[in-house]
Formats: sequence, C-alpha cells, structure tokens
Amino acid sequence: MYPDAKVGSPVVYPSTASGLVSPRFPRQHTFNPRFARDYTLLEELGSGGYSFVMVALHRPSGLECAVKFIVKAKIPARAWVLLDDGSRLPSEIVLLRAIDHAHVVKFIEWFEDEDHFYLVQELHGSPWFRTSPSPTISASSSLPSLSPSDSTDSITLSPPITPPSSPFCAPQLRYPRRPSYDLFEFIEHHKEKRLSEAQARYVLKQVVEAVFFLDGHGLTHRDIKARMLLHPK
Repeated sequence: MYPDAKVGSPVVYPSTASGLVSPRFPRQHTFNPRFARDYTLLEELGSGGYSFVMVALHRPSGLECAVKFIVKAKIPARAWVLLDDGSRLPSEIVLLRAIDHAHVVKFIEWFEDEDHFYLVQELHGSPWFRTSPSPTISASSSLPSLSPSDSTDSITLSPPITPPSSPFCAPQLRYPRRPSYDLFEFIEHHKEKRLSEAQARYVLKQVVEAVFFLDGHGLTHRDIKARMLLHPK
C-alpha cells in the first residue's frame, strides 16, 4: 500500500492527450503529477452519477488497478467528511482507508487535482468467456452498457498521431472499454440465468461475512446488488 498522495506541481498534457484517454476529462485537463508519473490509464470500466472508473497500469510494479475518478463538483453535500485539519474528503475515501477485509475491495491510495479525487483500488476479475474485441465509445455518441468481451487494445497518455482532416467528415475518437467482472454478468451469461444452490451459498456466505464486518464498525452499505459483487479472477 502506497502513502497518501498530496497535490503537487500540476502536470498538463497536450489538449488532445486527456481527450484521447477519455471523453469525460475536460480539455487541457491537469493531472496530479505523482499519478501521472506512476500510472498509465487504460480502458474505462463503468460510470455513475458523479464518478467513472478506469483501469490503470501502475508502472513501477507492472500491476493493473482500478481508478475511480470522483468529480468534485458533483459530490453531494451528504457525501463529504470534514477532517480534523479542516479539509474535506469524500466519505468513500475516508471509509475505504479504514477498512481491511478479505471480501471488501482493497484501498491502495488516493490523489486529487483541481477537478477530481482519484480513488485507486485493487482490480478484480477476468472475462466470463472470450468472444470479440472490446467495444469502444465514440466521443460523439452515448455510452454503451458494459459488455462481457475481451480487452485487446488500450490507449496511453502518449500524444496521438493527427489524421488528415476532411471538410466533409471530421475524424472521431473512439475509446476502449473493458468488460465488468461481476455477479450480474455471470448470471446474465449462465445458460440457466441463475446460480446453483451451491454457488448461491458460496457467494452469499462471503456477502454476509462482509456485511457482518461492516456492521461491527457501524457501517451500512445500502447498495448491495449483483453489480457490486466482483469475482477475484
């Protein structure tokens, strides 16, 4: 586990670089310098009301992790925690830093920049079955739902090659997406569309153990569902 990150001198990538990584970053996005030094962003995993999750490669270790980008401007008032030094952090970061349990996704470290908090966590899973290459997202289209396909390509922060312009058809950037590895996908692609009794017992035992642990620390999840349950490999 790495030490907590601080905001240092900003690193500004070329205007096309942040847009190449994800259409969710604003133009001329300024990344945290330590994060930019140690991590390479890859595919998107999913998104929610005020955050989105991407796969990242931790270059010093060569390991992949999940990075949740929390948009500061969209964090609800109830989701902030006031710290002793007068600063504020999203409650999700505060709680995950304090939790260590085998059935809870592990916190690694956090960063922030002017627009986002970055929550770095362990990455679980692999596709339930292998089919076609991973889907992509167009910057001009709505985002598709997650699909259980292979991830074959990824985009780094390197400046892109500018394609020839056309007065009739402007080039469209497309962004790779990685499939989710959760219980919902398993059930969705199971031939019987359900778990066996033994499988359900195996999964629910772990859920109950995690809930019992959280309850013992005065915490309630309030959003337990199949999409929230990840398989380890």
